[in-house]
Amino acid sequence: MIPEVVSFASRAGRYRILSFRCNDIACTCTETTFKLREIGKRKQGERPSKIVIRVDVPSWKENSPPARSPEEAELVAEFLRDYPESERNRLRDWYRERDHTMRRLNECRLDPAEVAEGLLFSFRDILAPPDDPFWVCPLGETWFDDGDVKYLVTEHYCVNPACECNQLHLAFHPIRHDLEAPGTYVAEVAFRAKMSLDGRVDLERLVNADVATARRVLADWERDTDEVELKKQNWRYEKMRQIGRRSMVGYTPDRPAEPRQQQRLDSAPTDPTRKRVGRNDPCPCGSGKKYKRCCARSDEDALF
Repeated sequence: MIPEVVSFASRAGRYRILSFRCNDIACTCTETTFKLREIGKRKQGERPSKIVIRVDVPSWKENSPPARSPEEAELVAEFLRDYPESERNRLRDWYRERDHTMRRLNECRLDPAEVAEGLLFSFRDILAPPDDPFWVCPLGETWFDDGDVKYLVTEHYCVNPACECNQLHLAFHPIRHDLEAPGTYVAEVAFRAKMSLDGRVDLERLVNADVATARRVLADWERDTDEVELKKQNWRYEKMRQIGRRSMVGYTPDRPAEPRQQQRLDSAPTDPTRKRVGRNDPCPCGSGKKYKRCCARSDEDALF
C-alpha cells in the first residue's frame, strides 16, 4: 500500500495523501481523486499547500489538470511517475471488477419458474463465484454497528413482475467469533424485517433474538438510513426487478407454480456440513434444485 505520508524530491516538506474513488457501481467513470495536504510546522499565518489530482486509472493520466505553479506541476508529475505499480494495478482491477459486475447484472436471467413462485433473491445469489464462501458481495450487504454488536445486514428481493410489494426484505446477522475456527467469524440470522422504498421498516420474523432487541436495532437502522442510502436501495430494487422482468420474457409455465415455501428462509439452521456443498450443486435434500435455490436459503450461516 502507498504510505499515508510521503516526501518528494521536487519539493521540500511532507504531504499526507488521501484517495477517493467512485464507489457507485452504476457509474461508468474510471477516476480516482488524490488529495495531497502539506503537514508540519509553518510560519504564522502561512496556509498549508493543498494539491488535488484527478487521475484516469486505466491510462494513469491526470484529468483536466488545473493551472499550477511550476513547482506544483513538478510535484504532481513525480507523484504520478512514482505511484507504486502494484497500487495502480489494484485500482485497475477494482474498476474492471465493477464493470464485470454490471455486465453480469445487465445480462442475468433467473429461472422463470422460481421468479413466478415468488422466491426471494439476493445479489449474492446472482454474483457469487461457485464454492467461494469468503467472497465479499459488492451489493446488498451492509455492515451495521449497534452498540457493541456488529451486524451484517443482507437484502433479499421478490423479483416477480406481477408482484407490487415495493419492498425489500432484510436479514440481520450478528457477527461472532467462530470458536471452532480461530480467526474467522460466523454470521447467523437473528431476525428479519421488511423495508419499504421510502425507508419505513417493520419487523417480519424473529429467528434468534428477542422482540425488544430487534425493535431497537430496527429503529437505529431506520434512523441511520439517509436519502443517499435510500436512493441506492431504490436503484438496487429496480435492478432486481429488471432482472425479474427479463427472466420472464417468453415464459409460459407448463403447470401452475407451487405455493411459495416461506419456511426455506425461516427454518432452523441445518447441519454445518452443508457448507461443503457447492452453491450450484444439486441440493442434498433431493428436491432436484440447485443447493443455492433450495436448502441454502434456510442455512444462512456465513463464514468471514
